[in-house]
Amino acid sequence: MEIKNFIDEFLKIVIKHSSKCFINSRYELIIVPKNNIYFRLNDIENELDLKCKVIAWLEKVKIRQVYMYAFGWTNDRFID
Repeated sequence: MEIKNFIDEFLKIVIKHSSKCFINSRYELIIVPKNNIYFRLNDIENELDLKCKVIAWLEKVKIRQVYMYAFGWTNDRFID
């Protein structure tokens, strides 16, 4: 499958969970616009690249949540 088609299919899945997501003019997938949560798509060359980038992004978000929990901060500002 061509990478653009794969990204389009991936975007359809993401929209189900974050209805305000979009791809901007810099080819960044903005997942939570309110909090500027995004990752760049321009260096993705194949399906594996996209999967690795998503896993790395999810790990970053999870680390942030653990940090916030450890210091007793609320997670309200990160919820769409």
